Amino acid sequence: MKKLISLAALAAMACATALPAGAVTQTGSVTVKWNVSVSASLALATDYGATGAQGGNGVPAILLSTGPGGTGEACTGPAAAPSAGPPPVVDFGTITPDSGLAKNTNCLYKNAVDAQVTTNSSSWSLGEYEAAALPTGATLCAYPNNFASFPVSIAAAGTAPATQSARATYTDNTSCAASAATLGTTASSVNLVSASAQSFTVSPAHIGEDMALLLTPAASTGAQTVTVTYSLVAN
Repeated sequence: MKKLISLAALAAMACATALPAGAVTQTGSVTVKWNVSVSASLALATDYGATGAQGGNGVPAILLSTGPGGTGEACTGPAAAPSAGPPPVVDFGTITPDSGLAKNTNCLYKNAVDAQVTTNSSSWSLGEYEAAALPTGATLCAYPNNFASFPVSIAAAGTAPATQSARATYTDNTSCAASAATLGTTASSVNLVSASAQSFTVSPAHIGEDMALLLTPAASTGAQTVTVTYSLVAN
């Protein structure tokens, strides 16, 4: 009997030593990092159509003022759509001043420029300025299309298709109207889009504008040209 008990005890002891110790779990971590570069592109179309296509108007839409204009004033646009360049062209054509040289002669070019911004940035800005001072007696104005005034706020991810001008008349002014911006030679003198809280956009955001050319009786005669630069900054 004692022998049987001893064997049973030995068997129990053997089983006890074979049992595993309590399980141990350990964890570790790594940091995964990346940095996405900012991408931004700017395309410019003149005489643009409903989709922002270059020359999409078919023919230039230029309006002479219906305000207190002089005698014989005329804004005669070119017969064909302006050149796509590069750079693309806004062509006001031939401008006939007041025969008495007493009144300004103002011409409005509808759907003059569509600036198309494609970017993954949520903080970007767009400006425009004249590369050199305009000839004597000339002022260039920018009127926003589908926005009340500059600078505009891009509220949606992309604003395609491009919005065309709804202006049907134009009034003579000695300076750019309150709803317009006056171009100057200071870099980004016209702030088209502010950098604050722009929505993320991949598809193009369209910022369309009409341009008005104001000419005093002292305006220089002959063919005139000025370069307007658009500056896109994306952070």
